[in-house]
Amino acid sequence: MFYVYLLKSERNEEFYLGSTKDLRRGIKEHNLGKDFSTKRYRPWTLMYYETYLTEKLARIREKRLKHHGNAIRELKKRALPSTIFDDSKNGAGFTLVELLVTITISTVMVALGIAAYNNFNESQTLELATRKLKGDLWATQIKAVANKQPLAGCTTFEGYKITLDTNSYTIAAWCDGAGVDSSIINLPTNVQKQGAAGETLLFKPRTQGTDKTADFVLTYEYTPSAATKTITITPTGEIR
Repeated sequence: MFYVYLLKSERNEEFYLGSTKDLRRGIKEHNLGKDFSTKRYRPWTLMYYETYLTEKLARIREKRLKHHGNAIRELKKRALPSTIFDDSKNGAGFTLVELLVTITISTVMVALGIAAYNNFNESQTLELATRKLKGDLWATQIKAVANKQPLAGCTTFEGYKITLDTNSYTIAAWCDGAGVDSSIINLPTNVQKQGAAGETLLFKPRTQGTDKTADFVLTYEYTPSAATKTITITPTGEIR
């Protein structure tokens, strides 16, 4: 949150209008004399403050108050007792239209912020899932090239096979036409593989080659319009 605040000097009738992200710290710094422009009027007392969702909106409000005499005059009337502030002039202050515009801008900014955050979060989740899958493909290929066979239950070693389902993938040593010592890795929540489940790829032993070309495509489940990530594996074993 961001704050627009009004301070009053306890020594005289001086006022100070400012904005900050940390209201308590801002007031404390004024009273410690860290701001040259307010140092000589210490101590300061908080008379009024407003909260905003973004720094931009707080700065707009602060600028409007500082450059429009009627607005700051009306603010002081609302914030201060009549014994402290007395002004017989009539001022427009912060009008209903201005308030509605501010609320509208704030609502739009919040909506845009939430949408941007969701898009970023989905993009990062998809990126991390793709990197994890690619890393597991490389690790599986290395085991096949090294001819790392299971300790038991394997007469004819054919390599290592990876099988992609909708929400997970399985890596297994392939012996005598069946999987041995398999492990299942789940994809992150809401990330899924596009296309039919059960797509397979075999890394052959003692070579970087595979049994075919494969394109593994991942996407974010609830945003079909979002960009997808594709991993391509060639028969020569290139993973890109």
